[in-house]
Amino acid sequence: MATKKRNRAEFILPGKEKYLENKLLIKNFVKQEEGADLYSMSVNKFRQLAEEAGAVYKVDKNVLVNIELFEANLENYRIWSDKR
Repeated sequence: MATKKRNRAEFILPGKEKYLENKLLIKNFVKQEEGADLYSMSVNKFRQLAEEAGAVYKVDKNVLVNIELFEANLENYRIWSDKR
């Protein structure tokens, strides 16, 4: 009986596929381009709002944005309406 060797790259833990698909939703920090795509806005506008929220971190040449702080500040722009 021949045993089939399992390639390490082929082995995926249960739930790992879903994690990889939703990777952006799980991250606490994203790059500016990822955040702009995630929130459907330009990179410049995303950076401006992130700086206003105090959510920008610079690590060497990488600029990261803390999504939790960004979203908390984004609530300031919510338009409250009596219509429902």
